[in-house]
Amino acid sequence: MARHSRSTIKIMESSLFLMASTGLTAGLGFVFWILVDRSYSPQRVGLAASLINTISLISYLSLFGFNSSLVRFQARDGARNRQVTMSLLITGAGGATFGNAFLLLLPWLSPKLEFIRANPLYALLFVAFCGFAAVNLLTDSVFMAARLPQYNMLVDGVLQSLSKLAMPIFLVTFGAVGIVASTGIGYAVAVIASLAVMYRRLGFRIDVGTRGTLLRKHARYSLASYGSSILNLLPQLVLPIIALQKLGSETEAYYFMAFQVANMLYAASHAIGEATFSEASHDISRLAECLKRSARLNLAVLLPAVTIVALGASLVLSLFGQTYAAHARTLLVLLSLGTFAVALNNWSSNALRVSGRMRPFLVSNALFAAVSIGMAAALASRGVLWVGGAWVVGNLVCGLAALVYIPWDTPELADAAVAADAGEAAPAGLWDGAGLWDDTVPLVLPWLTSDRRRMGTVRPPRTSPTGTAATAQAVMDDPRDGTLHFGGDMAVRERTVAGRGDDQAGFRW
Repeated sequence: MARHSRSTIKIMESSLFLMASTGLTAGLGFVFWILVDRSYSPQRVGLAASLINTISLISYLSLFGFNSSLVRFQARDGARNRQVTMSLLITGAGGATFGNAFLLLLPWLSPKLEFIRANPLYALLFVAFCGFAAVNLLTDSVFMAARLPQYNMLVDGVLQSLSKLAMPIFLVTFGAVGIVASTGIGYAVAVIASLAVMYRRLGFRIDVGTRGTLLRKHARYSLASYGSSILNLLPQLVLPIIALQKLGSETEAYYFMAFQVANMLYAASHAIGEATFSEASHDISRLAECLKRSARLNLAVLLPAVTIVALGASLVLSLFGQTYAAHARTLLVLLSLGTFAVALNNWSSNALRVSGRMRPFLVSNALFAAVSIGMAAALASRGVLWVGGAWVVGNLVCGLAALVYIPWDTPELADAAVAADAGEAAPAGLWDGAGLWDDTVPLVLPWLTSDRRRMGTVRPPRTSPTGTAATAQAVMDDPRDGTLHFGGDMAVRERTVAGRGDDQAGFRW
């Protein structure tokens, strides 16, 4: 099968598995809350929901950008064990640390939740659940790097959700803590299952050490990705608060429910973006090809989905009650049409992530936060549609700002990667081997030429680190069904860029 066909199929396959994982998690999560509502009082449900949302937020804050760097910059041979081990330990410790900090600040942040701090056992469990939730997110990235997203569906969509569903009945006597513990046990089960699969399927072995991990070398990339993720998360947290303060709790509920429905559409574009990031990271020379095919896949998936949701907005919202159908229908139509702006944002942001243009990535996400939050704060008093419009416009501005910085000349990306592998300086304007670019000048649409070609400079033939002329080589299929293990003695590499092994993008798993 041709390489471009295999790439297209892999992006589609990964996207479908990620969408299935999201759908299963959301569907079973809906069943979980129905079960909880029938077993607990509304007051306890409200307290538990606040704690669970806090754990989720802490888990994202604890990633420190490792979710991107583990996919983009995979360590070689046995050092991959050390790279993954150290990332998991740092992320888990970060989750526990942020959890402790939240407990210390509870008197000022939310006095109603102080009961969780008053009991040492409850406090210990809360901190542990924060650590498990963070590690669970990072193991998802390990499977994406391995190009095995089906395990995310198995672990998150099935095992975690079913474990969470089984717990409320047994923990009902613990009140709000029982609901939180049900979710926390689900995270713990997911982590244990992920480590077991990594052990058996990927040959992962715990190895505490830093030699060859690339964590320090690509720390700037990780931190830039981390900062961008936080900026991207801010509007999702702040816009509902603005709706609550400006329009009241009832209108905020309409916004929340319409956004939850639209978020299922957004999850599809996010899944395609993550699959594209993983596939392009595997072979940076095929970035342009992966971007074109993911754009087509976005259109093929989102056009019919958006049409169905927009036309059936009243019917969908009536599942939650007729008041939602009456007051949130127009908002849902707006948010569903805004899926294309969200898809553009995801598509262009993942292109910047994989190519290492991190300053534009940070700036575009800062624009997203500033435009969406600023517009919502200024115009929310006119109605909830303006809050939804702020979300859509913010995504559109972010996507367009990132768009002009996307590099399209992937042969020169390959040259830069070869230079980095050889320990040589990258050409001006190209990847510097540390995960950042000299990217102060935007590329001009349609990204067909680089600065050097615009100046009339002819690019010399690519060479490998040993100086031999690079030639395209056929991709060898792994006899173990494409699986690549962490251990160096079991590794089967494929040459993805002529003249060099796929060391920068990692192995073919």
